[in-house]
Amino acid sequence: SEFAESLGCEECTMCCNAYGDCYPQEDTDIQALGFDNYEHFTWIFFASITAISFAMAVISFAVDKYRKRNSGALTATHVQHSKADKDTKYALEMIGDDSVYQFFLGRSWVGWIIFLSTISSQMWMLFLFVQGAEID
Repeated sequence: SEFAESLGCEECTMCCNAYGDCYPQEDTDIQALGFDNYEHFTWIFFASITAISFAMAVISFAVDKYRKRNSGALTATHVQHSKADKDTKYALEMIGDDSVYQFFLGRSWVGWIIFLSTISSQMWMLFLFVQGAEID
């Protein structure tokens, strides 16, 4: 922009720039939903995704512990392991053997660190993009 601060006109219904492009002075869709701006929405969205993922991991862990403790028959356990192996192979095929997201399915701490650092950097880049694209 050629100006240090953008022109603000609270009483105006339409804002026009030097090129003749005009924009209505109304709330964005995000503001209509009750958020201050896209940055606020992004923080709430990522926090929700993180909380839901954490809750699902805890519930999954608890259910797995419960099933292991209460599985009586050896045959049922063998069938469960066979099905789990098939599910893991299918998931790896869908994700791709050459993808960093395959570490999400593993039990290696190094793999999880790689996965989490990749996700974190992608979320940070997305956040920077949202922050830079925010219209004041």
